[in-house]
Amino acid sequence: MLKKEKDLAILDVFRKQTPTIPQLFYTTVGNAGDFPANTYKTKQGWKTINYRQWADISESIAYALMKLGAKKGDDICLLSRLTAPRAWADIAIQISGGISTTVPITVSDIDLVYIINRADIKFIFAENQAVLKRVVQLRDKMPSLQAVICLQEDFAGDQKFTFGLEEFIQQGIDYSREKPDLLHQRWQNITTDDPARVIYTLSTMNKLKCSILKQSEWIEGERQELNSLLEKNLEGKLNNIYATIIPLPDSRERTYAFLSMVAIGALIKFGAGPPRIQNTKDLRRMAAQKDIVIA
Repeated sequence: MLKKEKDLAILDVFRKQTPTIPQLFYTTVGNAGDFPANTYKTKQGWKTINYRQWADISESIAYALMKLGAKKGDDICLLSRLTAPRAWADIAIQISGGISTTVPITVSDIDLVYIINRADIKFIFAENQAVLKRVVQLRDKMPSLQAVICLQEDFAGDQKFTFGLEEFIQQGIDYSREKPDLLHQRWQNITTDDPARVIYTLSTMNKLKCSILKQSEWIEGERQELNSLLEKNLEGKLNNIYATIIPLPDSRERTYAFLSMVAIGALIKFGAGPPRIQNTKDLRRMAAQKDIVIA
């Protein structure tokens, strides 16, 4: 095991080597492509994919977005709690040059319509069929909206306005064969000053709040979070367990800690959520060495 000081020395070159989120992600894919990246539950049981497989999925989603007309700088909405499919979509938005616009699923219909119209959002990634149905019912009030992609496993849409994730990925695969260099050109042109994320949250008074992060601001936040994580939580060791079970979809932990795990090539384990965790023994069962638990 490397000494703590040597582990923390990674941060000295962090900003120079990964000035944007796409570069951060692809640096990890290049250095740790065979490392396990996501563990998540499917109808067939638990599944684990590595970083190269994660990149393949997110690239296909990005190609599908571009096929439907997504341009650099477009706001694309993530209407979902943090799940493995949402993580794939988030990275897809980033590498396609879009802005990840995160919205709590508890937001009111009035606020949701306001957000979509305010940013002329064309695409929404919906957590499940219930969220998709809600968006479809509001469609007439959101004229800019072109498509809703359901992240729920095995959902099939009409492939005109509604898409299941699997069929959306297939569209991206097909389009990548037509334009094999398009995605690389897109993310290579992203700069540190480009906006990366728009975060909508609800205050304790249920008031809608909004904050915007540039690529450079998000990267600097990642660097600070990594320093805290390595120094205080992991004691300078890269093969420890980092557990996060806070249900809020866009707290500081969601905004920074998630990509901090990607930056060090950690395995992110998407758990069943706080209601399923009854005690610390349950948490230990969910986690294994080198696992990062996102509940």
